[in-house]
Amino acid sequence: MTRPGAKVTHTPDAVFALERGGRSALFFLEIDRGTEGISDPEHGFAKTLRFYLNYLKAAGYQRYQADFKVAEPFAAFRVLVVTSSEKHLENIRAVGGAMRFEPLSAKRFIWLAEGGAVSVGTLLGPVWRSVDPLDERRYAIIADAEG
Repeated sequence: MTRPGAKVTHTPDAVFALERGGRSALFFLEIDRGTEGISDPEHGFAKTLRFYLNYLKAAGYQRYQADFKVAEPFAAFRVLVVTSSEKHLENIRAVGGAMRFEPLSAKRFIWLAEGGAVSVGTLLGPVWRSVDPLDERRYAIIADAEG
């Protein structure tokens, strides 16, 4: 069991930034193939969730400002998780919902979509759901994107 306050490390599958209207947003992409456990807080996807929740809270993601040559701090930060199935997506949401974390709203910055719902035509649209199982909203990377 990880001791309280222990640093959690993780390497994302991809990192990218988008700029619109002079504001930049940073995105981390995780491809979940369903091959690792979800609920193990030390090695499974729960560890990845803990990493991103703490990264968001500590604003550690702002270190990418220089890498992407962004003049202003990132206005937004999201984690996009593409899952292997709808069942796996729901299981991740259940584990995320059970995790204790303050602020609770941080869980709404981690978005999930089942792989079959994500394509070139739908990627920016409302195919994303937050890791918070109480949040039934569908999110879009660009609000006016076709879904």
